[in-house]
Amino acid sequence: MQNEHKFEIRILPLKSALSKHDLLEISKSHNIHIFDLDSIKSELQIRLAFLHADLAFKEKRNISKSESLEILSKLAGTRQISEAILIVGIKNPEKIIAAYRTDKVKISEKEVKCLFKAKTITWKQKDDSEEIRKMVESEINE
Repeated sequence: MQNEHKFEIRILPLKSALSKHDLLEISKSHNIHIFDLDSIKSELQIRLAFLHADLAFKEKRNISKSESLEILSKLAGTRQISEAILIVGIKNPEKIIAAYRTDKVKISEKEVKCLFKAKTITWKQKDDSEEIRKMVESEINE
């Protein structure tokens, strides 16, 4: 892998006081991606989804015009956007992960928490081998 795909991703497990609708609106307007905390096993899973989405756009094989939906589909390990939303989309605003590329979004962790009316929560990462396998198989089968 070449250095052109090197970027930093900030990942924040949060408890938000906002509605699902408000979270989605704010995330779209600030290019911050939000996911269901209980559906994501590890930071590696998120980082891999960002990398695969970035590669898909660079290689013109993206399935969505939206970076956010592309990342969501890669994270869920499916090419079906509606299925990806069901798998890793927000279910409970009190248990979300906010993630963004620091080269694209110039905002601090404190500002993200303020935007989402949120506080940091504990996230116990789990074995991600099944999710990573599914993500890699989805990339191989494209």
